[in-house]
Amino acid sequence: MPREQAFHDPDRLLVDRASEGPHLAFGKGEHFCLGAPIARLETRVGITTWLRRTKEITLDIDPDDVEYLPSFAQHGIVRLPLRFTPA
Repeated sequence: MPREQAFHDPDRLLVDRASEGPHLAFGKGEHFCLGAPIARLETRVGITTWLRRTKEITLDIDPDDVEYLPSFAQHGIVRLPLRFTPA
């Protein structure tokens, strides 16, 4: 199933997004991670606090210098230098 059908607005980081589909990061069924709820809470609190304390996040290199993983199966970035300006 395409992620656009499984998740509303899949390309945006929505910290408070409710679970909308079959997310398997913490396993499923009898293999479900018991620490999943606390991991989600810690992630939400951490990212929210970090963003609240940050005025601006900018790319610290020229956008044309961003190096992507050499893979046809995954679209990822090798390194992404960022500059954080405190709030």
